[in-house]
Amino acid sequence: MFSDASNFYALLRYEEARHALMACFKLEIVDQLAGGSFSQQQFCQQFGFTKQGGRTFLHLLIAMDVIAASNNAVDEFQITLHAAECLSLTGDRSRRPYLQMGRDETSDALISMLRGDFVGTSLYGEAGSQHAASLMEDEQTQEIAAEVALGLASRARNFAIPLASCISSVLQELAIDEKLILADIGAGSPYVARACLDELPQIESALLVDQERGLQYANELLKELPNAKGIETCTCNVFESAPAANIYLLSNTAHDWLPEACQKIYDNVHQTALSPSLLVLHEPLLVRPEEVSLQANQALWMACYALALYKLTHGQGTCYLESEHDAMLSESGFERVGSSMPTVDGCTALLYRRK
Repeated sequence: MFSDASNFYALLRYEEARHALMACFKLEIVDQLAGGSFSQQQFCQQFGFTKQGGRTFLHLLIAMDVIAASNNAVDEFQITLHAAECLSLTGDRSRRPYLQMGRDETSDALISMLRGDFVGTSLYGEAGSQHAASLMEDEQTQEIAAEVALGLASRARNFAIPLASCISSVLQELAIDEKLILADIGAGSPYVARACLDELPQIESALLVDQERGLQYANELLKELPNAKGIETCTCNVFESAPAANIYLLSNTAHDWLPEACQKIYDNVHQTALSPSLLVLHEPLLVRPEEVSLQANQALWMACYALALYKLTHGQGTCYLESEHDAMLSESGFERVGSSMPTVDGCTALLYRRK
């Protein structure tokens, strides 16, 4: 039995919902959009949001019952009746005068970020950007970077064995019993690799794959591991190439990047993967808009987490829908194997093979 800390993560992230509500008031979103339907693109255009910022904010407002999917359309949304009554500027029953008391400037900062205006140092840096350095690369922020790396490692230690079990079940289902190489892409720690080597006799070696700075912390943790046999590090920029392996694991990695950046990784993996091959995504997933009412708490904290990721990565990262992951992997030549498998701490394993 493994402890699931999702409830604590939710407490940490719910403040994002407050900031989002204040931004909603500042932009008069309810009053401007009430009475009609709109697409995600129109939502972004009307308020000047970037594509990633707008879709992330839209999903949070859906989870907050401000916006809802319209008539089950794929890309058609509307202001909810509940929000129109409670959050509008006018109306005898509006709760807005109470809800917006004590507002501060966090809404202005959030709106700027949703529009792509970031200042300072990002958690992971921006692919191709000139105006934000990465904590992992900035010499002035190495203490913070170390804290982030160790914090992420503590999470990986908890979900390592459940994730290895998910991979094992699919290998059994596919009757794959030959010797395999595992590549953990963006590996911040050796814990998942160790769990896979222990759980799956088919895996004879595991590569921890990242750029040099990222591997600095993985190497430190590797020295402290009781059994490091079979684990090696591989310095590699996966946006340019991927090492040869059978199983590629991307755990809490895809949510750091824009879809086009993820696509580069998947394309490179598809090109170099050995046979047989599996690509394993382990991610927090957004709840589908039509299912928000059935999974209200999960939908809200996951949407808050998506906004936190967007801010930390300076507009690159966010959580994605399961269907969005499927579409990106399909575009790179992969197809799903089996159903989604929840692990712990709000994460879900999705497995793919080459078509």
